[in-house]
Amino acid sequence: TPADRVKYKHKLSKEEHCVASEDYGSVAEDESAYFDTWRGCLSASTNGSVRCFKSDHGQVVRDCSEQHKGDVNAVRFFPSGQIALSGGSDAQLKIWLLDLKATPTTNSKPFLAQCVTSLVGHGAAVTACDIVGRGKRVASTSRDGQAIVWDVSTQQPITTFKFEQPNQWQTLAIDDVHVIDEHSLVTASQDGFVRLYDLRTNQLALQQLAALPSSGVDERALHCVRSLSGRAATTLAVGCASGALQVLDTRRPEELLHSVRRQRNVAVNDLQQSAVHGDKIWAATNDGQCTLWSLTDTPSIQAQLTGSDMDPLYTLQAYREPADASDVERVLTAGYDGVIRHYRFHHKHTSN
Repeated sequence: TPADRVKYKHKLSKEEHCVASEDYGSVAEDESAYFDTWRGCLSASTNGSVRCFKSDHGQVVRDCSEQHKGDVNAVRFFPSGQIALSGGSDAQLKIWLLDLKATPTTNSKPFLAQCVTSLVGHGAAVTACDIVGRGKRVASTSRDGQAIVWDVSTQQPITTFKFEQPNQWQTLAIDDVHVIDEHSLVTASQDGFVRLYDLRTNQLALQQLAALPSSGVDERALHCVRSLSGRAATTLAVGCASGALQVLDTRRPEELLHSVRRQRNVAVNDLQQSAVHGDKIWAATNDGQCTLWSLTDTPSIQAQLTGSDMDPLYTLQAYREPADASDVERVLTAGYDGVIRHYRFHHKHTSN
């Protein structure tokens, strides 16, 4: 690939993974804040811990441990960059005060972060979380089939969204939630539907089947959903268990803008729009590949980042460093092998 293969590998302890479970993991890049001269990232682990580390060389500076019981499935920064949100298999969300003004010296132990509150209300594992607006509200989804919007100040649910389950003996999980703006959020569920909710009215605004029509029951699940910026209307990119990457316009959701698949039955676990080119999307898949798709009139694969030796990749984050050239972006991946990899990618070596 035209990327520096790995800038560093951030390896956790033997019992710990950067991913949170068999199905989900998280690494969150802080988009809005710089702490001194470095950019902070969060990782989630199967031993119940959350860690904040420097993205430039991987030093862990904050350890958020011994609060979640079991896997941590999702992590997010609040816009201030000083507070973090995590969601775990213990059905709880936790808010952490990172206080990143002081950092440990190189090779010293990370400082402990303070858990300031817990949000309790889900009936099963939290699968994903996101921040609404400036952080007065947060959103979460769960294996209990619910999406909840929380009031951070009261630690209470503001509203709960549910969808009709196929029967009383089976609960289909909501695997992902993405806040589009302070007025809307979208979820991706195991029944193959994306659902767009209006947070002003607390009503369902759109429900659309996004799985491939030919997909079997096991392939219908949707693992991730993201909105794409720079478009005339809200455009959604959806990652499927079948390996498909679907792109749809919410004005005409029944007409897919794009439907691409690199390999059948290799689940797409995470997606993100390129930080450099708006018509390109990164996809992390179950075979350890991080693929860059160009979604022009003729979709094509622009590059593939490897390194996990077929261990599933569960999450990724793409961003730009101000000091980098205009065609360079950074990509972080986290996977089952317990390693966060940091790539420096040169778009000038790819064709449009």
